[in-house]
Amino acid sequence: MNILKIFLITILLPVHAFGLVPENFLQDDHFTIEYLVLMKKGAPNSRSHKVVDNFPQVSADPNNRIIPDFDVPKYFESKVRFWFNIYTAYDSRFVVLHDKRNLGIIYDVLDFRNFKKRDVNSYLQSYLQVRSTLDRVREIKKSLLKLSKDSLSGKQKKLIVSALRAANLKIPQESSKRQDFFQGLASNMRAQTGQRGNIYQGIRNFYPLKDTLLEIFDVMRMPQGLLAIAFLESSFTPYARSRAGAYGTWQFMRRTGKYFMKVEKNVDHRANPIISTIGALHLLKQNKQIMKRWDMAVTAFNSGTKHLLRARRQLKKVGRNVNLQNIFTHYKHPHLGFASQNYYSEFLALVYTLAYKEKFYPEIYSEKQKNAKRKNKLKVYVTKCKVSPSKIFAIVKRSAPNMSDHNTHFLNRQLTYPKGSVIVSSIKLKRSKYKLIAPIKYRKLYPKNFWKLVRNQSCSTK
Repeated sequence: MNILKIFLITILLPVHAFGLVPENFLQDDHFTIEYLVLMKKGAPNSRSHKVVDNFPQVSADPNNRIIPDFDVPKYFESKVRFWFNIYTAYDSRFVVLHDKRNLGIIYDVLDFRNFKKRDVNSYLQSYLQVRSTLDRVREIKKSLLKLSKDSLSGKQKKLIVSALRAANLKIPQESSKRQDFFQGLASNMRAQTGQRGNIYQGIRNFYPLKDTLLEIFDVMRMPQGLLAIAFLESSFTPYARSRAGAYGTWQFMRRTGKYFMKVEKNVDHRANPIISTIGALHLLKQNKQIMKRWDMAVTAFNSGTKHLLRARRQLKKVGRNVNLQNIFTHYKHPHLGFASQNYYSEFLALVYTLAYKEKFYPEIYSEKQKNAKRKNKLKVYVTKCKVSPSKIFAIVKRSAPNMSDHNTHFLNRQLTYPKGSVIVSSIKLKRSKYKLIAPIKYRKLYPKNFWKLVRNQSCSTK
């Protein structure tokens, strides 16, 4: 069995690069046997699926739900269209094979729904999906290189030519240009897994907090469309953590988060959707003041302001208009790579997705779910006394059973936290022990400074 494991480790190395399976799944002998049996019987095959385009339904904003600041510029239209369909048309059982520079070029859509119908280990399903995707990517790359020498014919040639025509691209006729053209396409192949399921779950995470969050946006005078950033960053998951160390609903890095919120060993405001939203809006407001435009302010949330400011200075020197299109076109730096260049397009795609979510996620709007998810508006308090989260949650369990869920920033709930700690509650708390933060204060204070509201107030145990 050890020999078999060594063999499988060797052939599975590409899978780990995709991050789709746990590092220790090969420790399961059952998996190894199941894999060999399945290979003997014949693994399920992916099927090509037609390219779906949902964007025309909402691109003109038929119900005027989106502010002009977030209209889609012509330059970003193909990218926004691509990501909109990734969010609304394809779940994780689909993989879209496309060009990473021109997202309008879609070579194939792989449909893995039949994988789920087979009685196999979920990790094995993930592996088979990755393996099939890699095989198809290699096949298309090989075909593109053959086309560079005009030595491909048949069905595969028709598929690629059709994809290029759909993106309004013409194939160069001159031999050297044709070769460069197709070799460039071959090097730009990329696979994107559908994200509809993640956005669906994000909407479910968001819905109980909707009224509270919209009040925060209103008080802080910020466009509600900016909520799309939290969906893009984490699908509204409080404990989401990236490989780079970003954490929480808005994926703050530790250093940036500490500027606005408490980020300590036992309490981390980044993990609380309500508190971190206040911090995120302060950061976005600063970005807007610095960058002057929402497209650049939103991009700076992901990549920081340093290179955008440097690009802005260079554009001004040569008399070009300062906008995101010109930055991506005329300013080249490794820091502004694929992720940065697509961030604003993904954001806009989610702005439109969320504005018309009932069209694409109708299951969320059944009356039963709607009633179950509606909750009282949450309020933010500062403690006038020391506080033990576990004791508070136990005391209010009957009247506020979800209070523990609303205070995810307490990482160790058995500890006693000092006066000035922040508590989120759906019920009214005693004025003798807790000070309700008036929403207007959200605009004036960073969450890390909420303690100042009670520094001169005494604690009463009555």
